[in-house]
Amino acid sequence: MEATLVWGVTWTDSLGGGHTLPDGEFDSSVDVTVDEIQAIVVP
Repeated sequence: MEATLVWGVTWTDSLGGGHTLPDGEFDSSVDVTVDEIQAIVVP
């Protein structure tokens, strides 16, 4: 299984100032054992 999380941050203060922070990204791969898979089949 592989998952990637991407986020962006923008902030403003009460005086109207603000800034955008650089986007962040974190990804990782992990082996996962699947014990059961279920499916619904609709004709």
